[in-house]
Amino acid sequence: MVDDFPFGKNVVKKEMPSKKILILILLSLVILFSTTFALVFRVLDPLWNPFRLKPEKVLERMVQQAQKIKTSQGKTEFSLKITQNDMKGEYKVGFDWKTDTSQPEKPRSEGKFEISASLLEKRESLKTQFVLSGEAKSLDNTLYLKLEKFPQSIFDFLGFESSEIENQWIKIDQESIIEILKEISPQELVLEMEKTLKEKKGFVFDRELTQKVNQILSGKKIYLIKKELPDEKIGKTKVYHYLISLDNKEITKTILEIFQIITKKENKNSEIFPDLDETLKKELEKKLDEFFQKIGEIEGEIWIGKKDYLPYRISWQKNLNLSNFGENGEASITLKQEVFKFNQPLSIQPPSEFKNLKTIFEKPLQKFKLQNRDLEIINQMWQLRLMADLIYEKDGSFKNLCQNFKLNKKHPFYGTSLAAIENAIRQNQGEEFDLWCYSSNNSYCLLAKLASPERGRYCIDSSGLFGEVGKEQKCLGKGTVVAPYKCPIFQIISPPKPSF
Repeated sequence: MVDDFPFGKNVVKKEMPSKKILILILLSLVILFSTTFALVFRVLDPLWNPFRLKPEKVLERMVQQAQKIKTSQGKTEFSLKITQNDMKGEYKVGFDWKTDTSQPEKPRSEGKFEISASLLEKRESLKTQFVLSGEAKSLDNTLYLKLEKFPQSIFDFLGFESSEIENQWIKIDQESIIEILKEISPQELVLEMEKTLKEKKGFVFDRELTQKVNQILSGKKIYLIKKELPDEKIGKTKVYHYLISLDNKEITKTILEIFQIITKKENKNSEIFPDLDETLKKELEKKLDEFFQKIGEIEGEIWIGKKDYLPYRISWQKNLNLSNFGENGEASITLKQEVFKFNQPLSIQPPSEFKNLKTIFEKPLQKFKLQNRDLEIINQMWQLRLMADLIYEKDGSFKNLCQNFKLNKKHPFYGTSLAAIENAIRQNQGEEFDLWCYSSNNSYCLLAKLASPERGRYCIDSSGLFGEVGKEQKCLGKGTVVAPYKCPIFQIISPPKPSF
């Protein structure tokens, strides 16, 4: 019988792949696809991720995103430590701040601050401390300031009443500054400042100038990536972490560009800033290069959000050898800043109660005016010493300097000058005129009451003595060779030198 299927004998029956192998293959594909997806979209983003953004690209995006920030909150800390010989000093500044630039023409900010300084002299174990803390608000070119801690002795010396400023909001604006300057500055300077502020349309800052500076800064790459560090978390936010350094050459170029903008703008109305011509530009560039060479490389760290590319934290630290600047010792500079709550609703309002700056300055200004009048009286007394010498040269005697214990305004050569000096002293003393003049052939002594109520009389005599004496003290002596006229030296309170 013939076999109808001769080839059927040679057929080898093949088994189908097992379900386990299929499952393993499928699972491997899923893992590979999922891992690739996670790496591409940086759900998983280890440093070896081939799809990971380059650090330079992250910094570029950070600069772009930072320009879109409208509101933010943060903390800033700065410290400077200096060690020289047997002295150690430390200066610290801390800010907790909030800022709102959603309306660029009406920026607002507020925060708490603390400034402290300390100086320790090791040999004498003497420590000097200074603390200034409080709150501040800036709204529409108006600053509100509240001091909580301040150096009492300094404020007392300036004439401020502690109760007037402690924990009190003080309003500082353009108008109050001008009003105070009118009290203590030449009229020409006040008019120039009023004109400048009017053209700038603001006291706190020049908006147009600020915008130009921001444009320059936004286009600059002043950071250099030194090392890519493992990613971290700040709160719940995943962040890139880089070791960076400042590009000193790029910073020099940026400073020159900003300075050029400032000089062009300010030179329209002021002679304070010189034109930045090529010669001055090269000189300034040389100085900046020398400065950065002395400082060396400045390294820091930066933390950038992985999703929003916003700068959440940045820190800088630099140790300096002061010998590079011609000094002995070392210095350490640290700057840290942390930013959070980007673009969240923020309400910054002026305080409900506050005092005007001029009100706060009323007593200090009064004291300042009296001190200036005191200095004027002292200077006028020294002018009288010069007049006494001239009279002695002319007459061979001091006798004609005085008449009836007053200045001799009838002197044939110097009467007019003596009258002018007396009138100036009278005006500076105010309501109560108090000027005494004692003179004889060989000696003289002059006394004039100072303007400040708490001060005494200022005395000057032919022997060279000068200084402040008691309110009721008079010249000693009888004008003889044995007992010449002289200041009551044993009553001298202080010997301030005149300032011409």
